[in-house]
Amino acid sequence: MNNEVYEELEKLMSLFPDSFINRQLELILIPKTNTYFSLKDCFTKKDIISKVLMWCTRDIAKARPYQQQKRNIAFYVDNRMRLEKYLGADINVDVVYHCLGNGINKELTHKFINSGFDMEILYLEV
Repeated sequence: MNNEVYEELEKLMSLFPDSFINRQLELILIPKTNTYFSLKDCFTKKDIISKVLMWCTRDIAKARPYQQQKRNIAFYVDNRMRLEKYLGADINVDVVYHCLGNGINKELTHKFINSGFDMEILYLEV
């Protein structure tokens, strides 16, 4: 693991305090919903950001881990704020998941990252 990846993981994990890396080299970002991605093919900062956008936005946008709606709303708000702080940009997590989730469009994911997280790029896709 190079220094760039290490520093990016450190930054990401500091914003998601319960996160950890398991022995299969998976970053478990949100243990409550088992939100994770594999680190095996992450060689740059951009790789980490891509994986977060493609594999973690679903649970942030749609997961309802609690029976009480109030707790589910707090879960959504807290994790969305953490993601936005990590990216340094205001984003619509639902739209990001719709356009980039599950690795549906890697090219668009890279275009979105390179634009500085310009939501207009994704709004055009919707």
